[in-house]
Amino acid sequence: MSSQIANNTLTQIAIKAVSKRLLFDALKASIASTPVTLANFPIAALKGNWPITYRCAIALKLAASESTAASTIANQLVEVIRGQQDVKFFPGVSGQFLSALPWVVHADNQGWILLTLCDQGIADWLAYLNELTLFPSSNQSEQSEQSEQSAPNETNIPNQSGAAFRTEAFPRGLLCSQLQLSLPMLLQFGHARCCAWLRHADPASYREPPLPFTSEQPPAGIPWGWSSDSPIPCHTLLCAIVQVLDTLADRRGDRTTCLRQGYVLVEAIYTFQAMMPLGTIHTLPTTDQIAIWSLTRAAQQILAWIISDVLGQTPAQSF
Repeated sequence: MSSQIANNTLTQIAIKAVSKRLLFDALKASIASTPVTLANFPIAALKGNWPITYRCAIALKLAASESTAASTIANQLVEVIRGQQDVKFFPGVSGQFLSALPWVVHADNQGWILLTLCDQGIADWLAYLNELTLFPSSNQSEQSEQSEQSAPNETNIPNQSGAAFRTEAFPRGLLCSQLQLSLPMLLQFGHARCCAWLRHADPASYREPPLPFTSEQPPAGIPWGWSSDSPIPCHTLLCAIVQVLDTLADRRGDRTTCLRQGYVLVEAIYTFQAMMPLGTIHTLPTTDQIAIWSLTRAAQQILAWIISDVLGQTPAQSF
């Protein structure tokens, strides 16, 4: 998979990118001459909000050069969004998920626009991410060659251009020390943990992908979904997954950022699995189980991408 394809894929599955596209399309529909581009569109995630919520300052920015009040502009954009049923969230990508995401959108008195993704929207997003083929089979030979050429160790990992990338460039954190693993091995460890959990979820239908690694095959019998009533550890892992994807989409092509976010995700997986004992999951309500497997699969997908595309390694499938 080329870096450009990978970057486009990450952008397409980042919730922040979807939010920006939604607002940007509304802005173009309501204002003849759009004064900003999507690249510098101001939007940020609100911390500690469940479900996932974003806040946008575009109305405030527009009001700085207009005589119209920011709150008026914000409400105008909200009305356009609510009436716009054919927003193309991901140009060039088809699927039921792309045509109608259930957002709650409103503007406050100051002119901030708030976008909240509802339970069904999160469920649809997880389903889209979990069924997405991040590694096209046409790139099998390319990835095989990268895997064969890779000779990773604790300090140097060849990148796709052949140059050495030093993982010593940033702190590895407490988890690496606790487990006595290098960062590449820590990413492999997190991926293998997710694989083990998914085999436990539906051992009859889990299919190991052939080696060399080309694609991740999810358990066929597991539905993907989400519920805001899920246990707090599920919310915490969901926020970590969204944060990682948003960051990767914002900083595309930055290998240091990719590996940093890989560490963040493994740490979140490790914490999540420590708080949700595997042996007790089948005693939980069905909606909780579905959320757990959905989040585990999403984390597995992201780690597999980082391991394969950034490190040039073949993700391990089991311990």
